Amino acid sequence: MPDLPRLFTAGPLDDWDARRLADVAKAITAPARVQILALIAARPDMCAGEVMRALGTLTQPTISHHLDVLTEAGLVIRRPDGQYVRYTVDRDGVTDLSLALWPRRLR
Repeated sequence: MPDLPRLFTAGPLDDWDARRLADVAKAITAPARVQILALIAARPDMCAGEVMRALGTLTQPTISHHLDVLTEAGLVIRRPDGQYVRYTVDRDGVTDLSLALWPRRLR
């Protein structure tokens, strides 16, 4: 992930930086992804099945897809644990996104 806070303090965005920021922002446009992000922020190291049971409204393949999107965006960290994959919020990624979108409010 690029240094997102730098994006809004360094002047105009080039095409690559603008696309990257848009991709990260798109990751949180789905309400289910926001719910998943909030859930694993509160309860780190959850696997997809635990997320599915906690939310109760989405299938395991759908949860896995949303977790993949959040991971690709740099908002979630994936950690293999035997036969499971555990997910934790990437606090640096979330902080970078927050600072990029609201630099004056968070500094």
